[in-house]
Amino acid sequence: SEGERMIIGAACSEVFSGPRLAKVLRPAMELQRQALECLESGSPAPCLSQHTSTGVTPALELFLERLEPHLPWATARDGVDDWFVTVQLEGASAVWAACDLLLQLKHRNNDEMLSSHRCKVAVGAHSYHGPGFSSYGSTEPMGPKQHQIKYPVPSAMARFQGESDEAFHARMTQEIDEFLDANSHEIGVLLVEPQWGSSLAAQMWPPQVLRHLVQGAQERGILVCSDEIMCGLGRHGKGT
Repeated sequence: SEGERMIIGAACSEVFSGPRLAKVLRPAMELQRQALECLESGSPAPCLSQHTSTGVTPALELFLERLEPHLPWATARDGVDDWFVTVQLEGASAVWAACDLLLQLKHRNNDEMLSSHRCKVAVGAHSYHGPGFSSYGSTEPMGPKQHQIKYPVPSAMARFQGESDEAFHARMTQEIDEFLDANSHEIGVLLVEPQWGSSLAAQMWPPQVLRHLVQGAQERGILVCSDEIMCGLGRHGKGT
């Protein structure tokens, strides 16, 4: 029957199926149909893809226009227009690109980054941001990665039996502070997942704990990257 449904712990590939996926793919299919008809008639065809060294496709401008209203920070409407977009083919590459760009933003070159020792990416426990052998987060199957360090998170698995919300959040806040105090000297970027995916059945961070983590990282000179593939841009932790 028709109606709203809530899907818990499903990847975006599972959410976007059937009519929803068809709606997303329809414009691309129409563009391909037009291109094929033009090729068959010997006419100039619309560009399906284009190397960025020569320009960008017309669809990019429309994408950016539709994206801007959803940005969780001030935009040109408030007199601020300092943002950019890097487009990747899938989530793991997007996270890699975001962390790499933040490390470049923090350091002028690789020598400066290595000499400062702040070249690691902090990732949350129970988070993974792509295939385990090549992506941030999961340590399986290759074991711990030298370029990342794991920090404590307020997951359901970290909670003691019978522990109240207040006691649990206070304990996790203290553990986060202890982690940052001990390791901030080697962290350049902190990667946070405001809502976990299938690893924790779509559990969300308590907002006050998330704000504390972000504020604590920024106070120690750590740049923060938010992977919001599950929850949508700016849905959780807005204003942090």
